[in-house]
Amino acid sequence: MDRIEQLKLILLVLSMGSIVHYTYGIYKPPTTPLMKYEERKPTPISDDNDTATIQTTINSKLFVINTR
Repeated sequence: MDRIEQLKLILLVLSMGSIVHYTYGIYKPPTTPLMKYEERKPTPISDDNDTATIQTTINSKLFVINTR
């Protein structure tokens, strides 16, 4: 094995490791706004009196809004 084949093998192993880290969630990118947005669940609407409660945070303060 000459030097170029060794370097190619090392690069292949390193790139496969980074792909595994990225897909299995060991490595998280620094900014993940889409993942945080998809984790939010909508507030269920109660069927008794047709009202919904909306909870949102603005500047890390919790606001609860009741709608009819």
